[in-house]
Amino acid sequence: MFEMNEKEVSDIENLLEKTRPQVEDYVEKRIHHKNFARAILWLCMRSNDDYVYANELAHLLGVSRSWAYEMLRNLCAIGLMVRKKSSGAEFWFMKDGDKVLIKRYLDKAKRTLDSY
Repeated sequence: MFEMNEKEVSDIENLLEKTRPQVEDYVEKRIHHKNFARAILWLCMRSNDDYVYANELAHLLGVSRSWAYEMLRNLCAIGLMVRKKSSGAEFWFMKDGDKVLIKRYLDKAKRTLDSY
């Protein structure tokens, strides 16, 4: 069996931590795309509700449900949303106290859509 010492394990953990998607990096790379900005804007509008479905987002943007589902899963991976495990279809908004985290990107999404 292959054994690793503590230094090798910590090096691998550091490498995995570096490759984890960061919230700012993910959003900054995609916020200038019209559909992503529209999705963020719609999610901010819907943030008073507890959850959203991928098929609602797909209908709004005119894209496939799989694309909308993937986008919402990516938002879950960076910590802006949470997918309900029992149904798998509901995506809940992450909150910091009373503030919904995704609302931080509302102004950037508005600027992107204003430029079109």
